[in-house]
Amino acid sequence: MKAIKIILPIFIFLITTSCEDFLDEVPEDRLTNTSFFRNEQDAISSVNSIYAALKQTYDINLVSEINLKSDYMDGRGSRVPSGAFTSNSVTMERQGAIWTDFYRVIGRANISIENIPLIVEDESLRDKLLGECYFARAFSHLQIGRLFGPAPIRIEPIDDFGLIPAERSPVSDLYGQIVEDLLLAEGLLPETTSYGRANKGSVQMALAVAYLWQGNTELAIQNASKVIDSRTYQLEQVYGEVFDPENPSEENIFFIRHARESGFRTNVPAWYHAADWPEFSGSFFVFLGNRNTFIVDWDDNDLRKSWNIYDKDTPLINQDGETVFVDSESIHFGKFRDPNAISAFELSYHYPIYRLAEAYLIYAEADIRDDGNLSPQGREYWNQVRRRGYGRDFNTPAPDIDIPTTLSTNELLDEIFLERGKELMGESKRWFDMLRFEKAEELITQAGYTFEPRVVLFPLPIAEINTNDALTEADQNPGY
Repeated sequence: MKAIKIILPIFIFLITTSCEDFLDEVPEDRLTNTSFFRNEQDAISSVNSIYAALKQTYDINLVSEINLKSDYMDGRGSRVPSGAFTSNSVTMERQGAIWTDFYRVIGRANISIENIPLIVEDESLRDKLLGECYFARAFSHLQIGRLFGPAPIRIEPIDDFGLIPAERSPVSDLYGQIVEDLLLAEGLLPETTSYGRANKGSVQMALAVAYLWQGNTELAIQNASKVIDSRTYQLEQVYGEVFDPENPSEENIFFIRHARESGFRTNVPAWYHAADWPEFSGSFFVFLGNRNTFIVDWDDNDLRKSWNIYDKDTPLINQDGETVFVDSESIHFGKFRDPNAISAFELSYHYPIYRLAEAYLIYAEADIRDDGNLSPQGREYWNQVRRRGYGRDFNTPAPDIDIPTTLSTNELLDEIFLERGKELMGESKRWFDMLRFEKAEELITQAGYTFEPRVVLFPLPIAEINTNDALTEADQNPGY
C-alpha cells in the first residue's frame, strides 16, 4: 500500500448578492464535506467553489500548455519546449498539473452532488445546482480524456479528501460517463443562467464536442442545432466585439471571466502580447507566431488577422487614442485586449470556452463528415462566420467570400480546419483540432520541428502514479 495520499480540500467561498462577483471571491476557509453542508447557502457556496476551481484551472498554465501545442505558436523562455513539441521535467510537471486541476474540479462536483439533495428543498434551485455539478464533472472528464487519453472515472464523493485508487478507464468508457452526466445536466439546467454559469447551451455544446470526437456526426449536428435554434446567443457583427473585456458578448455560451478588480489576479493576456503592447506595460510575449504556418499567408482582408496577430508594421491604438507600433521583429497575438487595463496583472478579459461561432463550425464539420457533402444549412452557418471575419454583413451572401460549391470532401475538411484556426486562434482549440483532423505530424513538421508520437498525449503527473494504488509506472503514457 502506498503511504502518500493527496489532500483534496474543498474551498468554500463567501456568497455575494452580485452574480458578476461570484467567481471573484477568495477562499474563506477549508472545511470538510461532512461538517459544511447544512443549508441552501452552503449548497450554493459549494457550487461556487467548483467555478472557482475551473477559473484557477483556466489560468496561465493550461492556457500556455494547450495553446503552445498550436502549430502557429512558439514559446519563449521556459515555455520553449512546449512550443517546440518536446518536453523536460518542468514541462511534464506543468502538463501533469492540468490533470490534477481538472480532478480538483471533479472532486468538488462529486461532493456537491452527494450533499445538495439532502439540504436544498427548492426544486428549481436544487436542479440548477446539480446540473452545474454534472456539467463541470463531464467537462473536466472530457478535457482530461482528450489531453491524457485513458483516465480514472471519478464519480464518488471523497469523504476523507484523499484519492480513492482507480484504474485508467478506456476513452470509450470516459465518453460514456461524460455523455451520461451531460444528459443529466441538460435535463436539469435552465436555458439561461446568471453571469458566466453553465446552462443548457453550455451542456449542448459539450455534447456536440463529445459526439464529434466519437464520430457520431448525427448527434453532433443535433446538439449544435439545439444551441443555434435556441436563439439565446447571437453572432456579433464585428469580430473584435466578441472579446469586449467589459461586457460579455451575446455570442459567448460558456466562458471564464477575469475582472481587473478581482482578488484573483491574472496576467494571461500579457503572455500573448509584445513587451511594448500599448494598452498596458509589462507584457511577457511568451507566445510568438511561427512563420512556417498559415499566419504568414493569411489574407489581409480577413479582419480576424489584424485582431489576432500583429507585428512591427501593424498600426495599434494606445490608451490615448494615438496610433503606435511595437518595436519587435516577432509576430505577437492580440486576441485579448483591455484598453482600461491598470497593469499586466490588473486587467479584464473573458476566456471563451464555447461560443456561437464554434457551434456553427461544429455543425458544418459534422455535416461534411456525415456523408462527405455540405448541406445548404451547414454551408450557410459556415459562410456567416466567414462573412463576419471579412467585415461583411453575415446574413448577406458574398460570392467572393463564401465557400466554393465545387470543393471535394477532403478540400472541405481542409478548409474548415483552416477556418477554425483563424476564428478560434488563441482559444485553446488548435491542438485538439490538429488531433481530430489527424494533422499533428504534418503541421509539427511544417512548423520546423520533429514529430515525436508521444506528444499526442500529455504525461500523467508523477504524483498520481505515486499516490494512486491502482497505477504503476507502466501506466504512464508512452515515451515519458
